[in-house]
Amino acid sequence: MSEKIEHVDQEYFIFPLIVSLIVSVAMILVLFTKLKKVKTNLFFAEWDSRALETTIAADLSPYIDNVIKDIATELIERDSAFYINNLSKLQVQLSSLKVSSQEQNSEALARLSAKYPMFVDFDECRESWPHILRSESFVILSNDELAELFNDIRSFSVLRSQADESWRHNALVSDLEVENAVNFARQLEDTVLLRQLKFVEKLYYPVIYDAEISDDDWLIASQAFKVKRIWPEGYEMESCFGVYFPDLDVYGSFTIFYHDDRHVSFYRSNSSFSELESLDTLSRYGDFSDTRTIIIERMG
Repeated sequence: MSEKIEHVDQEYFIFPLIVSLIVSVAMILVLFTKLKKVKTNLFFAEWDSRALETTIAADLSPYIDNVIKDIATELIERDSAFYINNLSKLQVQLSSLKVSSQEQNSEALARLSAKYPMFVDFDECRESWPHILRSESFVILSNDELAELFNDIRSFSVLRSQADESWRHNALVSDLEVENAVNFARQLEDTVLLRQLKFVEKLYYPVIYDAEISDDDWLIASQAFKVKRIWPEGYEMESCFGVYFPDLDVYGSFTIFYHDDRHVSFYRSNSSFSELESLDTLSRYGDFSDTRTIIIERMG
């Protein structure tokens, strides 16, 4: 009888234990499922965060590019030699960042971030109306101040790209960029020279054409420009005039040839006017890409 009671007691205690184990396992499974779901949500949240960072960086990239272009065009138009010299120095400076230690670059990035707390702090034109010329927004800044801003933006971009994988915008200066800047600067100079030569030819040609011909004397000698007759080799059939612009310290020339129409050609020259070089001007000021820049005016 006692054995039967003991057996019943064992069954009485084992059954709740089994139930407890089943409940515990069920709870563990529920918790595991929830934990797995949380991990999955965290994974997608992290993925979304990275995607958002990449999107933000992609959106900021063209904005930074436009700010860089605004400053660069202002500088190269003000003083092309200054801009090219600064760009060449910046190329060396930015290249050195690739071999600097991570700690040094992090410190440099921190200094720039403190100097420009927000991206809009790079943009000197941010408060101007859309129709205001960029040059008006930059008028209060000297060449050195603009160059400092230009260098800081590009340095920040390079340092940021090294510290943050989502920042794809790398503003290193390539040899091709420097070469293109040199060529564009020459186009700017030729465009300015063409304007000056056309002004002289249009307003003063009747005066200089009727003036007494001299090999040495200037037909017109003013503070703005000087004009003389020249006889370069290969242009014997044309009336040729050499022009010197003291403010620009540039020599140019124009030749006139009559054959039914009046053909006027403009050139860059050397100080002796023995060489006439074709002008390579900007397309927005007209198509002057021919070997010889020719403007044909119908005679009335």
